[in-house]
Parts: sequence; C-alpha cells; structure tokens
Amino acid sequence: MIPPRLRDATTDLGLRGAPLLVYVYLLHELDPVEHRPLKILPVATILHLKEVTTWRAIRRLVDNRYLEQGPVDGRIRTYRLVWSAPGTRDSQAVFTCPK
Repeated sequence: MIPPRLRDATTDLGLRGAPLLVYVYLLHELDPVEHRPLKILPVATILHLKEVTTWRAIRRLVDNRYLEQGPVDGRIRTYRLVWSAPGTRDSQAVFTCPK
C-alpha cells in the first residue's frame, strides 16, 4: 500500500528538490507509528547534501505535515512519518500487509 502522503508529496509543488529527496529516503528509515531518532549528518552524507540543506528539508517536511517531530532522545530529535493528511478520508486508513 502506498502511503497517501507519498502521493501528496509527488504532486506538491512546494516540495521539490532536497525536501522531496529527503522524504523519499526517510520512507525507508522512519516508521508511521513510532518516533525514531534521526541524525542529520548520515542522511546528508548518503544523499550528498549539505547538513544545512538536509536540516531545512526536514523542517519543511515537518511544517508541511509529512513528518511529525517527537520527543528529544538525549540530544537527538525523533520523527515519525505522517501516514495521511488530517481530515482526509485516508486518515482512517488501516495498515495492511500483503499476503
């Protein structure tokens, strides 16, 4: 099942370049249920971006509700994927596993 927010991200004109690249990468690193710690430097290194560019991309993803920032774990921020936009019919979507 494709997350509804991924469909939104691919058509969101305000989400191009680094934010979209970071989001696609984070789809494989983060979880839609639990908050997970996220270090900026490894993400920036893997995607060949500057740390500041990566940080700004993550802030934009949080501001646009593609990611949700959770509690700080020591000095590391935690995030989770937002499955769908609040108030949409997909917001009640149930996670399904392929058989």
